[in-house]
Amino acid sequence: MPETIAQDKLTRPKTRGIECGPGACKFLYRIRHVHIAEHYSPLIAAKAIGAVKLDLVLRAIALQPEHAGKRKPGFVLWDWQYEHLHNLAKLSPPARRTQNRSDRATRHLKRKWVSTQLSNLADLELVTVRPRHGARPEIIVLSDLGKRPLDDPGAEGGYDDDRYVTIRGSVIASGTLAKWGAPEVASYLAALYAEFYTDRGAGRAATSDGTGAWWRQLAWFNNPNWFPQERVLLPFSKSLLEDGFNAHATAGLISRTKLKKDPRTNQPFDTPRVKYWNHFNKLDQKVRRIAPERYIKIVDAGAQTVPF
Repeated sequence: MPETIAQDKLTRPKTRGIECGPGACKFLYRIRHVHIAEHYSPLIAAKAIGAVKLDLVLRAIALQPEHAGKRKPGFVLWDWQYEHLHNLAKLSPPARRTQNRSDRATRHLKRKWVSTQLSNLADLELVTVRPRHGARPEIIVLSDLGKRPLDDPGAEGGYDDDRYVTIRGSVIASGTLAKWGAPEVASYLAALYAEFYTDRGAGRAATSDGTGAWWRQLAWFNNPNWFPQERVLLPFSKSLLEDGFNAHATAGLISRTKLKKDPRTNQPFDTPRVKYWNHFNKLDQKVRRIAPERYIKIVDAGAQTVPF
């Protein structure tokens, strides 16, 4: 997520990155609540979790407008081949029991999987894919609103007009996303969303990067009658979220405790609630950060490796 600093037109914004595959991905980046509700939730319900995971990967590596230069915003550098995208989003296909699958066959399966997910995302107008003879197609990631050029939600400041959650690049670069199924992905996004709506008090801004605490009943995510009523609803089932939160708790990425009093009024609840702490920043320890200057060099170097 780019730092917002005063700068002249010739100065490149400074964005820290993380070593990831053949290049670098963003340390933090943002996606809108409406993207989760209108795109991710239907894909998960349709058992197309692969498209959700690939979209998260692509948004981690696609060039933001300030880094694109003469390239289109959302451009995916040529260093990223289909096999790299597959490995960040999904575990390798299991080998057949009767015989070992050849490396060539495995590459074919990975490319076919990525191609299928890209088709799903293109149907939602979240990416454009331009075929190139004998080479990986050109991939342009679009805004999570669809159709429009890639942008950075919340970059202009403020939370009300462009509500978003902040994804940690380490979730992807550490290989954690590749291991997750639908429950883990849905509950990760829900945990960030709930964190966003937690009042930190003393006029402090809310967090949404997986480092805060929150307490909500699981029915709250998709209930239009509970505060705040103007929020975008996340239509995830209670059972899906329960399975995901249990998995994250086992992995140490979420901790939970019983809450007997309402933090807002200090009055006892009729029925104890659960308070959650997000610890997704623990995954930062498994990756190597890249200084802003080196991140820019990697982005610029990627423009030189165009296959023909």
